[in-house]
Amino acid sequence: MANRLVPVTLSKIMQYFHPILIGFIIAAHTGFILFVLFGAILVAKWQKLGWLHIPALAWGLFVELGSACPLTALEQSLRARWHLPNYDGGFIPHYFPYIFANVQRVPSYIVVLIIIVINLLAYRAIFFRRQSKLFIGRNRH
Repeated sequence: MANRLVPVTLSKIMQYFHPILIGFIIAAHTGFILFVLFGAILVAKWQKLGWLHIPALAWGLFVELGSACPLTALEQSLRARWHLPNYDGGFIPHYFPYIFANVQRVPSYIVVLIIIVINLLAYRAIFFRRQSKLFIGRNRH
């Protein structure tokens, strides 16, 4: 009995690739949310990241106020297309239900306001730290 090679089709390969792609989308989505929330900490170390963090922060706040998130829509459409289990609602309530259960009681505009204040305070501290370094550097001569 001869060994026969089983033809591998693209759909067979993609069947194994789907969960990997969805996992990558979930990781990217989680990373983006963490960057929106805590990116000012990175900006304190690498100030040029501010040019990336501020637009990300603006987009995150825009989505929090009710706009549809394209990453959530992409993940849900791929799950539906590939006949994988799907979920209703948003990314955070699905993957982080314990966090969402506490935040859900607070109106979105309050959450946005808190995030803005925290980031304004962080950027203010970064700006004044940078200004004091410039001021101290001038007095050394």
